[in-house]
Amino acid sequence: MFIKKFVSLKLIFCYKLNLYGLLPAMDELLPDVEHIFCVRHLYNNFRKKFPAKKFKELMWRAAKATFENAFDDAMKEIKDISQGAYDYLKLIPAMDWSKSKFSGMYIGFMCNNF
Repeated sequence: MFIKKFVSLKLIFCYKLNLYGLLPAMDELLPDVEHIFCVRHLYNNFRKKFPAKKFKELMWRAAKATFENAFDDAMKEIKDISQGAYDYLKLIPAMDWSKSKFSGMYIGFMCNNF
């Protein structure tokens, strides 16, 4: 009953990408709930390949962007610095980590581990 009420609101849950099996399990258990990734954890993985401090600022700017053009501007700056960094981020659907692409109500800030 409790979960059903929230599912009807299309809540978004944030979780770590590296938890094996969690994505399919969440889709099966809560098929109508939008899921997002924790940007802090995405960034921790990203910085292993692209450690420049400027990328941290730009990735967070893209994640926090509430309008598509602001997201696109941040991504363009990343692309101007490094095509590889841009390609890495483009492999992760923006709807899974940028506020500009969220369709429902979301809980917490950019990372909220329950």
